Amino acid sequence: TYHFCLAGYAGQPWNCKPCQPGTFSSKGNMTSCDECGFGEYQPEEKSTECDSCTYPQTTYGKGATKATDCEGPGLDFTVGKDKKHTVIDSKAKGYNNVEKVDNKKGEWIFYSEHNYQGDHIAVHEGESFIKGDGQHKTEQVLAAKSYYAVFPNVFCYLQDYAHEYKGKRSRDMHGNECKNS
Repeated sequence: TYHFCLAGYAGQPWNCKPCQPGTFSSKGNMTSCDECGFGEYQPEEKSTECDSCTYPQTTYGKGATKATDCEGPGLDFTVGKDKKHTVIDSKAKGYNNVEKVDNKKGEWIFYSEHNYQGDHIAVHEGESFIKGDGQHKTEQVLAAKSYYAVFPNVFCYLQDYAHEYKGKRSRDMHGNECKNS
């Protein structure tokens, strides 16, 4: 029997409680568990650390309890008939033989050349493009050679070239108001 709390637990001697999801204690003898910070989550009890969101995704608060609390830009690509890829950050060299693109989250700029060069087109959150769908920009989106994620305002989704707020949130991950400049 331990007199003091072990890592993953907190409280008073002889009265230790496990850290709950979204919290952790990295060392023993803690009187309270710490919350996971921005960009971190922890789904388990008795945790000694938090898991990190995949960069550049983050959380909109502290104490996140699941990986799906991580948010940020996200594109789904179908290459060929059934090979799927997810992109969550800018990609200087795109895919070949793209059949479908779904913009799950954020604002993106698709370029006709590698390394963000050539003609470009904006792709907005919620847009989908499927080969042969008849949309006027589908061919340009599917043929793009690089993809740039636009998120300069810490996930308010502020268009950096037009300075127009396009997000669905009233505050960014640090609590600052999202607004048009």
